[in-house]
Amino acid sequence: MKIKFKKILIILTLVILSITGCSSNTNDNNKSGSSKDKEDSIKVVTSFYPMYLLASNVVKDIDNVELINMTNSATGCLHDYSLTTDNIKLLEDCDVFIINGAGMESFLDKVLEQKPDLKIID
Repeated sequence: MKIKFKKILIILTLVILSITGCSSNTNDNNKSGSSKDKEDSIKVVTSFYPMYLLASNVVKDIDNVELINMTNSATGCLHDYSLTTDNIKLLEDCDVFIINGAGMESFLDKVLEQKPDLKIID
């Protein structure tokens, strides 16, 4: 279990660092917090709260990374969870979707039907 957790953490770190490292770093002195900053930000969505906590510890000091949890933190069993239209809208705009895998997110098939090019970190 610890080995799998370490592998997930290492992969998550490498993906986030490679995504932020590949971004262009141009210096615009005219406006800070402009809409260009919003376009340059990376939107990461997690499937449920434990994955959100894990990802938040990895990306907490990285600029231009927006981390959002898809489900409510009080959501019970994910096996019975059904997607809402807000979830689909959120996933349409995200760059990376972080999941637990192992059959935990039974709604994932519907997500992949809606957005087959979604980058998923399992």
